[in-house]
This record gives sequence, C-alpha cells and structure tokens, in this order.
Amino acid sequence: MIYDVRLIEQMISLKAGKKEKVPSFYGIIHSILKNRILSFFIGMFEAVAGFFLALQIPLFRDLALSFIQHLPGAPFFGGNYIRGIYWKRSLAAMGKNCIIEHGVIIRNPSAV
Repeated sequence: MIYDVRLIEQMISLKAGKKEKVPSFYGIIHSILKNRILSFFIGMFEAVAGFFLALQIPLFRDLALSFIQHLPGAPFFGGNYIRGIYWKRSLAAMGKNCIIEHGVIIRNPSAV
C-alpha cells in the first residue's frame, strides 16, 4: 500500500499537537486502514490502477504523466496518492508513506 495507518496517525497527532481541528476524513481513512479486509482491497486497487497508469504506450504514458504531475497535493492528498500509485509502479523501489508533491519530475525512474 502507498500509505499505511502510521502516516495517518502521525498527521492526526501533528494537528492535535498544534491544537488545530483534525479533519473528519482523517478519522475515516484511519479506520479504513486499520481494517485488514478493506486494506487488502485497497492494495488490490492500487496494484491494478498502478498497472494501467504505468502502461508504456507512448501517447498514453505522456498524457497520464502530465495529468498526474499537476494534480493538487496537500492538504487532501488525492494527487499525492495517485502519484504514489504511479511512481511505485515506475520506480525501481519505493517504500511506504512516500509523499510526492505536484510538479515533481523523476528522470530515469528505473534507476531510483
């Protein structure tokens, strides 16, 4: 999986430490990621989506990469999540909880 429950717990504790309001979707994501069955299906979705996003068809690859690079990231992490799915499939190795912000260009990803 791209993100695990530890990242969400860290984000919640940072917000609580700053005495900021914790968004309700953080709690929803936290409970989903703690559920092993739902986590399994999320992992399967990420594998299938990563396969299709990283297809090496020239025009599709360029359009997908252009779209993915410019999706907005924080504070809602939708763009970061999709970039994580794409780059996890394209990079030689990528660990969990790696956040890739918008506009990032990785040259020669198979060597990273």
